[in-house]
Amino acid sequence: MKILINGIGRIGKLIARELLEKDSNLKLVFINDINGDAETQAHLLEFDSIHGQWDKKIKFNKNKIKIGSNTLFCYSENELRGLPIREFNIDIAIDCTGKNKTTDQLNHYFNQGVKKVLVSAPISEKSQSIVNLVYGVNHHIYNPNIHNIITAASCTTNSIAPIILVLKKEFGIESCCVTTIHDVTNTQVIADIPKKDLRRSRSSINNLIPTTTGSAKAITLIYPELEGKIDEVNKMFEKYSQKILKGILSIEKRPLVSSDFLNNPNSVIIDTLSTMVVNKKLLKVFGWYDNEYAMR
Repeated sequence: MKILINGIGRIGKLIARELLEKDSNLKLVFINDINGDAETQAHLLEFDSIHGQWDKKIKFNKNKIKIGSNTLFCYSENELRGLPIREFNIDIAIDCTGKNKTTDQLNHYFNQGVKKVLVSAPISEKSQSIVNLVYGVNHHIYNPNIHNIITAASCTTNSIAPIILVLKKEFGIESCCVTTIHDVTNTQVIADIPKKDLRRSRSSINNLIPTTTGSAKAITLIYPELEGKIDEVNKMFEKYSQKILKGILSIEKRPLVSSDFLNNPNSVIIDTLSTMVVNKKLLKVFGWYDNEYAMR
């Protein structure tokens, strides 16, 4: 199956690396990004400040990038209609621009012969053809005969949902408060600048910027009493990590910090040392996740 990636940012780059690492019937044919030519994209695919240098031999020539035995065409088109989708007989389009999130925008892919579109951002539009999936939680609802636009929601959602699944099933949830301390992304700014979200107006170099959802989670449970049962809660997560949510949720018993979770493929890693109970029913669970890495 022939694939294109539109948007070679944080997520697009990781997906490109993954597709080119694996020997399968999925063939990445071309990439597109409004910023940078083939030389620039080749350089940024090889050298990554977060995930390190790629151990692939990479060359470029005009609008082509050669990675091992694979040759990619590289485009820098702002509009979808400028992409040679039909000419390359693309089967699957992976849109990592963060901008194309409506059926009107995404229909251009289908009009050019694409069969499925994967979108890296959550889509709020209600449509029979769209499905937001969190693997391990609701991926079973995918129907290939109906769903042609698929999104894996967001990295934060993929972190929260497995925890909610476990706690709801085992204890029942009365209320939930979620806080994320997010690593730096390209949506943040280097120096302070006016923006609608005043927290996002602040420098990402100088600040850890909380948002409304993610890694530190306080959850009030319906379960009668949890006081003195922290070990039981942690063992419950461990049980799920070994079977039902293996490869999606894992646990960590050592006192680690953020850099220790770099390139961890799990959607969330429970920090068991941080699990606590307040007022018998208020449970705090701390989960780590490596930004977009687990969403590959």
